[in-house]
Amino acid sequence: MTLRVSRSWVLLATVAAVGCSGQKDTEETRLPIGHAEAALTAQQNTERALKGLVDAGGFIAESASVAQSLSSLAGSSESCSGSYVTPACADGTPNCDTTPVYQETCVTEPNEVTVEDLEEARQDMRDSVDDLVQQLRDEIFTEANLESDTGTEVVYRLGADVLCGEDESDDVASAPLPADAGVAADAGSSVTELPTIDEECAADVAKLEPRLRLTSPGEGDIDVDVLLTSAKKNPVSFELYHDLLGVVVDLGELKELLDSADQTPEGLSALDGKMSLELVKNAERDFSIRCSVLEDLLVTADQDGEQVTVKLEASSPTGEVRLDGNARTISGTYDMSKLAVTAPLGAFFSDDEESYDDSGNPVAPRTYTGLIHMLLGGLNGSLTFDGNTDVLNFNGLGLGDVSTTVHHDDNLLLELDVNPDQDRRFDLKVESSGDSNPILTFSPTLDIRLQLAFEKLADQIPDLDSFLLNDTVRLWFDGAHPSVQGTTDSLRVVSGTLHIDSEKAPDSSLTIPSGMCLVEGETAEEQEATSLASAFAAGACE
Repeated sequence: MTLRVSRSWVLLATVAAVGCSGQKDTEETRLPIGHAEAALTAQQNTERALKGLVDAGGFIAESASVAQSLSSLAGSSESCSGSYVTPACADGTPNCDTTPVYQETCVTEPNEVTVEDLEEARQDMRDSVDDLVQQLRDEIFTEANLESDTGTEVVYRLGADVLCGEDESDDVASAPLPADAGVAADAGSSVTELPTIDEECAADVAKLEPRLRLTSPGEGDIDVDVLLTSAKKNPVSFELYHDLLGVVVDLGELKELLDSADQTPEGLSALDGKMSLELVKNAERDFSIRCSVLEDLLVTADQDGEQVTVKLEASSPTGEVRLDGNARTISGTYDMSKLAVTAPLGAFFSDDEESYDDSGNPVAPRTYTGLIHMLLGGLNGSLTFDGNTDVLNFNGLGLGDVSTTVHHDDNLLLELDVNPDQDRRFDLKVESSGDSNPILTFSPTLDIRLQLAFEKLADQIPDLDSFLLNDTVRLWFDGAHPSVQGTTDSLRVVSGTLHIDSEKAPDSSLTIPSGMCLVEGETAEEQEATSLASAFAAGACE
């Protein structure tokens, strides 16, 4: 389906909230409400909550520490310039070619994020809220779209003119709308006055018959159910309340809808579970964003005759962030449960291109057997950011209570553990360092252990790097509360001593004391890396 959706709808879907707060209203508990009141209340609640959230987090735009942290993640960009230069010929040089030669010079510079950039992004968010509210008022909750008003239930039918309008920049020929596309137009309108419509989208709208059903479960609150097809399937519901915005997504209902509308993506055989996200007003300039996996999420798709399955266990709340603009603090928790992925080995490789042997004869595509099982133990921790001190703290960071693993059938290929001797948790402080990148301090320490055993796939993947075949790599620190600072192309050890050890190739193990930097190794291109540690070196900081 190719419905055209503005950035305002994206904002509503991602910020507004997949939440399950309160009981679903019934016909007996609905308050009387008409079209005009329902539309106005929905618009006002949306605008008040989203702008309140932007204002509550306004102090973030003033944070040098946040700007520095984003700069360290932004990478770098290369700019090149050049010109034609005429070669200089020495006197008497025979047959000197004076044809101009193009010479290019390239410079790599870090992508810096400034406090001014953060403030600009904050203003963009406010503008997006204005766009959304205007769209609700002028395009969605309008008399032209009103289908019914019973006094307790208001229904709007959305046509292709609302959902399928092309951007002005799109180079698509104008097309008349199907008669059943649900477009409201004046009787005297001519075809040339109709908006430019995406024909495929219009056909989908005619099939899905999208409606919005508005009811009031309480004073000043509006529920918005998205109804699709003639069966009025309800895979998504919004809660536009005076102190909460929420949206609940039922993936099982969505799968039934896709099946009934013949819109199911090819290969998708199972889709189930419920997700939620909600924006809650705690007080003026004080909001919380909560997301939850209300029921186990399950996605199953076919890949070359075998199934790919992704399962995320339920957790509620999965994550919560609170922006308190009064105290100028951010706090939050995250507690994602286990994520499991099962897929055929061949799903990770593509042999579409033809290959040939040394004699130039075509080689049959490689076949892969067995299943890959990946398990992420979880994602846990909490965070606090104090805008008064410009310090960001993460507490109890971890990847669940079990090892993160990758298996091929029953054979272990990879096992990752973080701080196994400290209950698999650590704390991290991020603080500003003037004009440089922020300093990261670990407590009590950081100890990462990675076991590699891809030799069990060597018979199917002969070109595997040797350091993946069989090694145990450990990255760890000596000293209490070690700290590091990123630079453009290195990592400076500020305090403590950083070690990177290889069990297979102990000669490649590294020790980087405080004041030194972890830099890229200078292994010759023709020399194969013996371990992950050999890709790095200890060097002076520039």
